[in-house]
Amino acid sequence: MKNKVWAPSWGGLTLVAVFFLIGLLLSSMIAGALTVAGCSMELCMLISYPLMFVPCLLFVWIESRKKENVAPINHKPEKFGLLALIVIPLTFAAGLVVEPLVNLLPDMPEWLEKALEANTSGNFWVNFACVCVMAPLLEEWLCRGMILRSLVYNRVPAWLAIGISALFFALIHGNLWQGLPAFILGVLFGYVYYKTGSIKLTMLMHFTNNFISLIISRIPAAEECETWMDLVPQPWYSVLFAFCALVLILGIREISRVHVVDSKNVSSPLKRQ
Repeated sequence: MKNKVWAPSWGGLTLVAVFFLIGLLLSSMIAGALTVAGCSMELCMLISYPLMFVPCLLFVWIESRKKENVAPINHKPEKFGLLALIVIPLTFAAGLVVEPLVNLLPDMPEWLEKALEANTSGNFWVNFACVCVMAPLLEEWLCRGMILRSLVYNRVPAWLAIGISALFFALIHGNLWQGLPAFILGVLFGYVYYKTGSIKLTMLMHFTNNFISLIISRIPAAEECETWMDLVPQPWYSVLFAFCALVLILGIREISRVHVVDSKNVSSPLKRQ
């Protein structure tokens, strides 16, 4: 059973979600205790964030050991290096193009704004570990590597599987201001994963998006800017937006051409064996 993992049905995925909620509750309790103990926000995040995924990880690991209803793990597509170079600008372009839609939302509550700032304005290396390392690894494993792969393996139509995984990705962010762009980016991540079968590519995309946010938050000139629209003056923003829209279209077209063939000559890397 080498290179195979548990592929849960709807019932199994429901249990995955339940164990994630248990982890979320555990994480919140630990974070509260650390805050009462006087620990810094960065330390609370560094400890409580990965704990959120521990019950779910353990549950999936135990089920995978049973060697029942297993599915192949990801297949490395051809020209992986070229695809990696494509998805980096593709991610940046998608993040910028979605901004006008996010700007239609009401102003973010002050308490939420301060909480989000703590994820990027504290100790750089702690923020980097949480936002750029743990988040891409853990969230992509759950949303694409577990949910999306399992849904497609159980013959759920690709568009619906991608949408469900993106919705879950949005919901785990816990607020509309992060959830809306997370859903749209989640659709893009899911499409890339479905076409290539590579969780490494979506982890790279997730890392790229979060790393850009972290770096921008550290630039003094951008401290009061919430979007690229605030940072880049007109008409240069319009030029940048048009360029990113073109990059997005061309990048998706290139991803759509990816063809991965596994050892049993099945064209989709995520289809049931």
